Amino acid sequence: MPKTVAVIAHQLRYAGGLVVGRSLLRCIAAERPSTRFIAFVPSGVGYEESVERLPNVEALSVEPQGILERLWFDHVSLPGRIRDL
Repeated sequence: MPKTVAVIAHQLRYAGGLVVGRSLLRCIAAERPSTRFIAFVPSGVGYEESVERLPNVEALSVEPQGILERLWFDHVSLPGRIRDL
């Protein structure tokens, strides 16, 4: 069974963070083709299109959140989703 690595990039949605997030996914996917990557990415900013050409990366979109929703997601929901991978 191949390793699965979670990439938590759901807040990399603007300017430099967006460029870094997309580049990171492209580079790690090429460097480790036998590893499966699950990327938590922001919805609607182009990550889905960027990773659809990468066979070992699956993008899970995360909608924009307010501060309370983000705290819940980061501390409760996200760890549970990663545990279930």
